[in-house]
Amino acid sequence: MKHHIWLLISLHLLVTQKISDVNSIIAKVKNVEQDESRMGLADLTGIKMTKYNKTMIVLSGKYKIFKKFENLKINAQTFKKMGNGFIAMSMFTLKNQDYCGFLNDPKWQKIFFDKLFNHTDLPYNCNSLPGEYTISEYVPAIPENVPSGDYRMDLEYVMNDKIETKYRLFVAVI
Repeated sequence: MKHHIWLLISLHLLVTQKISDVNSIIAKVKNVEQDESRMGLADLTGIKMTKYNKTMIVLSGKYKIFKKFENLKINAQTFKKMGNGFIAMSMFTLKNQDYCGFLNDPKWQKIFFDKLFNHTDLPYNCNSLPGEYTISEYVPAIPENVPSGDYRMDLEYVMNDKIETKYRLFVAVI
């Protein structure tokens, strides 16, 4: 199952390309899972992984936003696969991060958002409205300092102290 903003963050996470002065490396999306019991803000199940060519998987499809992004907070935690499980990593962690502040931070704009918003019709602002949106052939970027391996990113979107949307992104960094 799939997810959006996220795509912001995780989705925001994958490819070979130079984003401004931030280099990125090759990564492969392995899976995106949305917690179906946490779909109060968005339904990302219409976003699918599609093979673009021999080495690249892209995210494309339709997703729905159910609520205006008011007082939206983001929680994110990165995990690295070790043996049969995943262990928490400190390389990218957010706790009750203001969505608008995150979206407008120049550092994160270069790494994640500028590229993302070139592939979606979701407005690039803090006040996204309910509706159906499209994402097309999106391959998130991963900064070059991320070591190779399998990773999982857990993302939660919180409004009024309630987790509205939750998903996991799984990637392999090559």
